[in-house]
Amino acid sequence: LTNLFIRFNQISDLSPLANLPKVTMLALSNNQISDISPLVENSGLSSGDTLDLKNNPLSNTAVNVHIPQLQERGVEVKW
Repeated sequence: LTNLFIRFNQISDLSPLANLPKVTMLALSNNQISDISPLVENSGLSSGDTLDLKNNPLSNTAVNVHIPQLQERGVEVKW
């Protein structure tokens, strides 16, 4: 699985996405996501990959810690 589009689904738990090592595009906009730590744990998310988190109630930790960590790995994060 390389591309996953699950927008507008009321998703809040991203733990199943921690084990997708080949994912390059995650479109997760318009859900109920606050904790993105499982995405940081996914070592497959790296340079050139895209993560769309627009219109989610992201936690302060997600915005101030996790998004910068992903960006440092080269992930394009839209939020």
